[in-house]
Amino acid sequence: DNEARELRYFVRDDTNSGGSSSSRGNLPSATVPASQPEWRRRQQGQRAFLHPSSLLFKECNYSCPYVVFAEQTVQQQNNPQHPTRLNLAGCSEASVYALLLFGGGLSVDHQSACISVDSWIQFRGGSTTVVAMLQRLREAIDQLL
Repeated sequence: DNEARELRYFVRDDTNSGGSSSSRGNLPSATVPASQPEWRRRQQGQRAFLHPSSLLFKECNYSCPYVVFAEQTVQQQNNPQHPTRLNLAGCSEASVYALLLFGGGLSVDHQSACISVDSWIQFRGGSTTVVAMLQRLREAIDQLL
């Protein structure tokens, strides 16, 4: 499907993330949303492709702006310009709330009403009350788990 081929995925380069991904344990990693400008996605991560065995491989649009994955593999190619290709497997859609409540560590900026997940994906809460409520809810969930 031509529409599916137009979807682009970008994955954070964990070598520059300061090791924060190891604190997440076995949680899946998230891709950068397709709604961000391409220059920002490229700045934040490496291009990745869904593995053909993934259930999302033939999908051409998603109800959620993020995709999480459980496994990434590097495939060698015969292209001198792009010698390797990063494939993602075990992919699933992830809502913003799923990332906020179960994703990586949260950083909260109450002055600008922003929440950052794992020092990577940023969301605006709209108000400081919403941001504070999300922070308290996340702390409660973390204590239960």
